Amino acid sequence: VGGSVRVPAAFCGVCGFRPTSGRLSRDGVFPPSGQMVGVASSAGVLGKDVGSIVSLFRVFYSDYAWKYDASVVQMKFDEEAYGSSKPLKVGYYVSDGFFPATPACARAVREAVARLESRGHTVVKFDPPDVSHGMKLFFNLLTADGGKGLLKSLEGEVLDVSVQGFSDSLKDSGRLYERKHVQKMLRKKGWSRMADIHEQLPERTVEQLWGYQNERMCLLRKFVQTLKDQGIEAFVTPQHVMMAPAYDHVATTGMTLCYTQIFNLLDFPAGIVPITRATEEDQEAMRGWPLNTTVEQYGERAARLTAQGRIYPPQSDPIEECVRKNMSEGVVGMP
Repeated sequence: VGGSVRVPAAFCGVCGFRPTSGRLSRDGVFPPSGQMVGVASSAGVLGKDVGSIVSLFRVFYSDYAWKYDASVVQMKFDEEAYGSSKPLKVGYYVSDGFFPATPACARAVREAVARLESRGHTVVKFDPPDVSHGMKLFFNLLTADGGKGLLKSLEGEVLDVSVQGFSDSLKDSGRLYERKHVQKMLRKKGWSRMADIHEQLPERTVEQLWGYQNERMCLLRKFVQTLKDQGIEAFVTPQHVMMAPAYDHVATTGMTLCYTQIFNLLDFPAGIVPITRATEEDQEAMRGWPLNTTVEQYGERAARLTAQGRIYPPQSDPIEECVRKNMSEGVVGMP
């Protein structure tokens, strides 16, 4: 939920696609997908290229699907739309205001839109609305039961370090004293992003859950209206804040999934395609990160938007430092 197909595809340099929920059957899917309301989970596909994924979805989006699962939307693969050569207006961004992409990932976006532009499409920079608020909603809805459903599904499992950290956070969030103590400590250090997300993990009442559901719908309408107002028909984003980190760092960088998690919250279809590989210049550019990517996206507005609390300033928190460590050396040649 939030990148289980797209992130492995990005880290391995292959293609991946997450359709809108309800387009693929959930039969046999890992239990959490049926427990959460508000964060739409969906099965997805990884493939060596776009053509392979298209071939598979031509089968999935057929009479066969809804013949055996009545919950699947009865909508066939749109051959006309897929085969169309009509130029599109494509938006793009390199920072979502929550966690700026590292230079290599930002460059991949620029290269992708340059290729689109060379093929006759119109490309424009796009500021995604209220992603920081969206990430708070994501974690509120994901763990509205205090994480009990997720923790229950992990009972009896041997947890590696990539899962244990998240499991421990959920357990700690249910302890009132520890929750307040941790948030106070994080804010004192200036790590507001970590504190804000930690505040979203405790169990919620039904009334609160309904309120967050309403906020999600408001954000969805705002996002869609922003796209309509600018005439944007598709958009390109970083695949992740960074490329594949060291295995034992995955558990401490969950917030860097924001570029995939937001589309689960909005329930948009989203895909991954490989574009380029990291260079020495990308590693060198980490000296100016995260400010360089923030300024590339927001320009002179960055300081004002930060002061208004609409985007996060550089935090130098453990997550940023982990990203910096992983992206400052040893990544040349990685997808």
